[in-house]
Amino acid sequence: MSGAASAGGAAQAMSIIGLGTQIGGMVGGASTAKANAKIQQAQLNSQADAYAYQAKVSRNNAMVAEWQARSAIAAGADQEQSLRLKTAALSGSQRARLAANGVDVSQGSAFNILADTKYMGDRDVDTVRLNAEKRAWAYRTQGQNELDNADMLDTTAANTRRGASAISPSGAYMGSLLTGAGQVASGWYKYSEAFAPPSGVDPAIINAANGTDDPIGYLALNL
Repeated sequence: MSGAASAGGAAQAMSIIGLGTQIGGMVGGASTAKANAKIQQAQLNSQADAYAYQAKVSRNNAMVAEWQARSAIAAGADQEQSLRLKTAALSGSQRARLAANGVDVSQGSAFNILADTKYMGDRDVDTVRLNAEKRAWAYRTQGQNELDNADMLDTTAANTRRGASAISPSGAYMGSLLTGAGQVASGWYKYSEAFAPPSGVDPAIINAANGTDDPIGYLALNL
């Protein structure tokens, strides 16, 4: 085979190898795009799971806060009852001592002593009740904040899952293939243009010219 023919064949071989490399790169790139899409999808789903878990924790915290609020009210009620009993016992003791001394407790200073005892007892009861209600209110405010946070986390988790669902590994694969296919098609067009015979020329003459030492001279004599 002549040097010119060898050179032409080598050029064709290199072009074909280049196209093959492009095709291999196209498929490899598509596989990478698909793998990356799967990784991104898995990461988003993992984030959504974390948000959902945090929402459950917040709801549990809200439930505990409500229990604490009820406990504060119950403890306040117990303390109220204890104070009422103490006030009643003190009042009864005062009444008994005054009566033992022949003092009329329905009027005068004796009456005022008993009235003051009742007033102080009632004031202490009111203070205990108010403090219990304040503690319960604080717990319930904390619980409502936890519920609001849980709702926000649920929304974030849902949006994140929608984002994950919107990712299509197969779509990423096909999109990458289509992009690569355009590049390969362009390369193939350039290859076919470079090695296609001139318009209107018998390909057999081109092949015969490639087999000579002087393809141009051969073509000049045979065209």
